[in-house]
Amino acid sequence: MAPAKSSGPPSLKVILVTFLLTTTWPNDQLKSSFSSTDPGLYSASVTWPNPNITDNSGNFTIDSSHVPGSTFPPGTTSVTINAVDASQNRASCTFNITVVDTEPPVLNCSDRIVVSTLPGLNYSIVSIPSPVVTDNSLLEPVTSNDTLTAELPIGVFDVELSATDLAGNEETCFVRVEVQDRESPNITCPDDILEVLQPNSSSVNITWSVPAVVDNSGEFTYPVSVPESGSLFGIGNTTVNVSSADPSGNVGSCQFVVIVTANDRDYSAIESIQLSNVSYYLLAPRLLDYSPLLVTPLPQLNHCG
Repeated sequence: MAPAKSSGPPSLKVILVTFLLTTTWPNDQLKSSFSSTDPGLYSASVTWPNPNITDNSGNFTIDSSHVPGSTFPPGTTSVTINAVDASQNRASCTFNITVVDTEPPVLNCSDRIVVSTLPGLNYSIVSIPSPVVTDNSLLEPVTSNDTLTAELPIGVFDVELSATDLAGNEETCFVRVEVQDRESPNITCPDDILEVLQPNSSSVNITWSVPAVVDNSGEFTYPVSVPESGSLFGIGNTTVNVSSADPSGNVGSCQFVVIVTANDRDYSAIESIQLSNVSYYLLAPRLLDYSPLLVTPLPQLNHCG
């Protein structure tokens, strides 16, 4: 005999299949994102494509820790995107956005600086104003050239100044410095020269030692004498001019006098005075001691005929 059937309700076997949400990036892009700060700002506005989201229900909502176009500071920030379907099934994905400050500081250097050498020296101590430095971080530069005082020789130089921000971005500027030599050579002329002509001579060759020259630059031209040493000098006073120049075009000079006489008392200036039948001569001697003029009477001359 067949067993009696149960009078209860038939059994029901239920198989529950759950389709979870999945999120993927198109072409596997933007799993991480790198961006530079925006010009002049210490941040970056970053956008990204929407991830691919699939769900069997076709109905889901999205929430995200950040939205495309958000502003991010320098460093790494994690962005998380969540998707929830009507059955409260969740899926999420995360990627990193790294913002790097690649903008160097801005330096405003001073204009050209012109200075003179220190007296008697071939260099100058130059003080260079610190540059005005700005940076997108709005912070002071981490490093800069602190020594703005330099010992520079004669010439033109480009002095490099630099500044570095917290991200290691460095910028430089140049200040042109010109050290000018405005100091003329110093020449030591010989003393005045007195020369007495030999009998029956009207001129004489006179020489002298080369005048000593010093200059702060250490360089100068050979001293030139006009007239030159060894020239012929006639009776009278002749001024000799000596000059020398340095590489900067500064010219130094000095003078001395060459005095040529017929003897130790030069009676070249003679005036005859006729009084009655007696002749007198006014002698105007030029003496080394510049003694007063002398009037010397001469014996009366015998007149024949």
